[in-house]
Amino acid sequence: MITLDQAIDHCKEKAKELKQQAETDYFPIVEDAEKADCLECANEHEQLAEWLKELKRYRECGCIRMECTNCGGCDNGR
Repeated sequence: MITLDQAIDHCKEKAKELKQQAETDYFPIVEDAEKADCLECANEHEQLAEWLKELKRYRECGCIRMECTNCGGCDNGR
C-alpha cells in the first residue's frame, strides 16, 4: 500500500521520465507518433498528480463538499 504523497511523487517522476524519453533520441529510430504518445502519457501523469494533490487537500481538511473556507473545496466552515 502506498501513501498519497508516494503516489504523487511517482506520477511526477514518471512524467519527468517520459518527457525525457520523448525529448531525447532514446532509441536510434523513434517515430514521431511514439514521441507524441510519450508526451501524452507524461501529461496524463501530471494531471493525475494534480488530482491526487487535490484529494490530499480535501482529506487534510476533512471535507467532502465544495467551497471550504479552509481549503477552498467545501462549505463546512471551519
